[in-house]
Amino acid sequence: MEKNSFAGMDRRIDREHRSPEHLHPLIREADKKARDLMRRDAIDPQNFIHPYEASMVAQDIALAEKLSAQYETDEPHKKYANVLEAIVYEHIELSNWFGETASTIKTSWYDDYVNRVDLMVEFQEESKALSHLGLAIDVTFGTTAMHSKFEKIRSEIRHGTLGEVKYFESDRSPHKGLYQKLPRVVIGTEREHIIELAALWLDPKRNKELAAHPIQKVILEEIVAQLEQFGAYAKAEKQDALVPIFERELAVVKNILAQKQGLRADDYKDDRVAGAIQRQMKLF
Repeated sequence: MEKNSFAGMDRRIDREHRSPEHLHPLIREADKKARDLMRRDAIDPQNFIHPYEASMVAQDIALAEKLSAQYETDEPHKKYANVLEAIVYEHIELSNWFGETASTIKTSWYDDYVNRVDLMVEFQEESKALSHLGLAIDVTFGTTAMHSKFEKIRSEIRHGTLGEVKYFESDRSPHKGLYQKLPRVVIGTEREHIIELAALWLDPKRNKELAAHPIQKVILEEIVAQLEQFGAYAKAEKQDALVPIFERELAVVKNILAQKQGLRADDYKDDRVAGAIQRQMKLF
């Protein structure tokens, strides 16, 4: 694939669409598709009457609905994030973005809003053991919202807890219910690149081009940088029980990234969101 094959699409985007206040028509259309996909696949707490009490599940559903009404606005940045989340969710499996053994789990709305985990990625290692990584999606250009996500992760590491998902289930795991000690990372890219991804995602004739899209390499590099820094921070804070968790996930993701070295991600060198994530790591 030619170096600038994806860049050409980017250059066709009008300057006005670079404004944070502007919602690109492709994103408006892709957001509808993304919402339908996420609603269809999100874990349903109603399936957890066992191991939980029905009254607890009802309370959690009510809280998720309340938070949804509070946070689900028509702000453009939220729609861009929705689209990126759906594409990542679908193409980690459909296009093997995270390798052939990775699968995705769309968390419940409760875990999305309360525990701040948009997606989970499940890896099957060579030993047949399963490991999990939590993803939070960001398109906020390193503003306060992104900083607060990393502050929460820092606090979790310092207190030896990591993230958790209350409503966890997987076709490949017998475990059902609370999943703790979940390493979480923040991934993202700027709006212009999400528009580019949406154009491919919405076009059945071009959807297959996502299999070779460099965004997968960019995301894996973001994850590696974070897992390295989080592991170092856990060591510094003497949270020795957490270090092997970060090291295990880091080894898995590094191995996947090594398989993506043929992808050219030159057009992402100046990506503001990816750059903001890297800067946050230097300040972590």
